Parts: sequence; structure tokens; C-alpha cells
Amino acid sequence: MDAPFLNRHRGAKVEVQANHFLKGSVTMKITTIGIDLAKSVFQVHGVDEHGKAGLRKQLKRKDVVCLFATLEPCLIGMEACGSAHYWARKLAEFGHTVQLMAPR
Repeated sequence: MDAPFLNRHRGAKVEVQANHFLKGSVTMKITTIGIDLAKSVFQVHGVDEHGKAGLRKQLKRKDVVCLFATLEPCLIGMEACGSAHYWARKLAEFGHTVQLMAPR
């Protein structure tokens, strides 16, 4: 499912759900996001081009797609683990660049 399909069929509902995840101004352009994957609750940290934190949230599994579908394409880093390849494919569908890192 690509982002235009999601936005077209769910409309403002998806945008409203994702906007409450953003810290401060919604107009801040997040360029890099780090995700700590877990079983049911993920930790997300995003920064702008100056390194200023603009997104710090715990997300439940069901909220991850809603958030990333509405964000502009950015670089996403996550630790390579059992579910990382699934999430990398899912987030790449929305135009994001995903980098998997070896757990060291």
C-alpha cells in the first residue's frame, strides 16, 4: 500500500492521528529518524537538518504506519533484528530511505 492510496482512502483521519506525535511545530522538517524496534512498543527519535530534536515518542505497533505515512521522506535508521526487514520494506513504501545497522 503506497502513501497516496493511504491518504486518499483515510483522508484527514491519518493526518490528524500522525500530527499528535510531532513535538512542537508541525512545520519542522524531520530529516533523520532512529527507531528502536521492540515487540509491541517502539521508541522513535527524529531530528531536523540542524540536529534539533523534533520527534520523541513511544509508538504502539499500530501507530507506526500512520506516523510514517504522513511524514515527508527521510532517512530512517534501525537495528537489524527479526522484524527490521519487514519494517524497512513497509517504510520504504512511503518513500523513506531505511538503513539497517548491525547490532554491536
